[in-house]
Amino acid sequence: MARIGIVGTGWGARVQVPAFREAGLDVVAIAGSHRNKTRRVADELGLIAHDEWTSLVVSKDVDVVSVVTPPSEHVKMAVAALQNGKHVLCEKPTALNAGEAEQLVAEGGKHPELVAIIDHEMRFVPAMRAARARAPRRRWPR
Repeated sequence: MARIGIVGTGWGARVQVPAFREAGLDVVAIAGSHRNKTRRVADELGLIAHDEWTSLVVSKDVDVVSVVTPPSEHVKMAVAALQNGKHVLCEKPTALNAGEAEQLVAEGGKHPELVAIIDHEMRFVPAMRAARARAPRRRWPR
């Protein structure tokens, strides 16, 4: 089973950890920018704490890196994870502009054995699916 490491102690801890675990996935580590908060969150969730994201992306205990940080950090974190042989799940918006997005696509292309995707997890939440099913279909102008 793939072992997941999360970079980000907000949404990653509150939403992704429980969602991954509910799906039967193995979340093993978390990294954050504030040492005390990261360690507290890791203790509460039973995870390995990384004081720096750079140590998480090179960890032998992690196969998948979920990047759940401010968008300004996404490119460097996702690229580093790919370069270290990790699959990547990157929160949206994945990049700040088209140039950054192209950089991520290019790096992903260098690692065809790895999965690198954008996180659109809310599309699978039952309440979101029900709302979408009830919403009127949009008709675009012709």
